Amino acid sequence: MVELARRSVLLNLLATPLAPRLAPSARLTLPTASGEVGMAGCVSYPDWLLGTWDVSNTLQRFVMPLGSALVDPLTQLSAMDDLRRDETLRYLLRWTRDGTGACVQDRAFNGAQEAAAFLGDLGSVAASVFATPPDAPHGRLRIDFEPDGGEPHR
Repeated sequence: MVELARRSVLLNLLATPLAPRLAPSARLTLPTASGEVGMAGCVSYPDWLLGTWDVSNTLQRFVMPLGSALVDPLTQLSAMDDLRRDETLRYLLRWTRDGTGACVQDRAFNGAQEAAAFLGDLGSVAASVFATPPDAPHGRLRIDFEPDGGEPHR
């Protein structure tokens, strides 16, 4: 009993309080793919991803790990329709260097490419912009869509 009490006292003395780590001056940062902590903004990737990649994407299954109650019926029907079509989508993805020399994805380009591939004949991407404003430190991607023969949608 005495040994247990002594350990408890020592652990309490050695434990650092949580409050200073939660102070307003504490800055949260994103982990990088290598597990190191990076600055707020884009996640960095290994250098071997640098360049433009030709991607082939075929939907093979659709799962709802938290149950169908959390996935709206339109999304479920759309996924099942995509599975039935057994279509392979092709698009480009690009990774570049940022101002610090880190390998990052070109989020505006990649977002536009993926969206255009998934839209198919239903429309096109009118514009794609990625920025990291102060109110969104991890970035904000905006894609404007243009249905065939119509006005752009944001």
